[in-house]
Amino acid sequence: MIGNTHLDALHDQAWRLLDRGKARAAIRLLEQALAHEELSERQEADTRHLLGIAHSEAGDRRAMVREWLHVRQLDEHAERAAPLLSADRFQQIAEGALAELPAALLKRLGDVAILVDSRPSERMVRDGIDPRLLGLFSGLPLPDQSSLGGGGFPQVIQLFRANLEAEAHTREELGEQIRITVLHETAHFFGLSDEELERMGLG
Repeated sequence: MIGNTHLDALHDQAWRLLDRGKARAAIRLLEQALAHEELSERQEADTRHLLGIAHSEAGDRRAMVREWLHVRQLDEHAERAAPLLSADRFQQIAEGALAELPAALLKRLGDVAILVDSRPSERMVRDGIDPRLLGLFSGLPLPDQSSLGGGGFPQVIQLFRANLEAEAHTREELGEQIRITVLHETAHFFGLSDEELERMGLG
């Protein structure tokens, strides 16, 4: 079995190639690892996820989707048997994060729904959504609403529980990751950047 240190170095090399605009070279490197290295399911998923990014950078959407569907399947198989947080507590933390927003922003936000799914669906991945996405804002951002003459658009923050859990080792870490994800997705509604959220103390 390949060691994590060796694989991390290989992934770092692939990222350096991508940063230099050499997506094809990164693809060859990662495909060679998949073909010749003995990888655990987690290592294979991590490598295929990066390979999907490399295919995207190379402009090959079909290959990106193919790799990311593999990633979704592997991640689903490796999902934690016992979640760190109950569904009720997960929802409470997400709703509590919204309550951190200033009153003026909450008023403008209106009734936003928070939906929790395990991970992006296969259909979403086929549409180009990263299978390891933590959260997704759906709806028309506020700046676009004003330019199009008003609201009336449903606003939904979708959280992907299994992906968020994979980023955390403890309940406390998971709670903070949920909070950060909710605030970042809310920022999309207001057209705010991550830097603006941080200046408001909500980063």
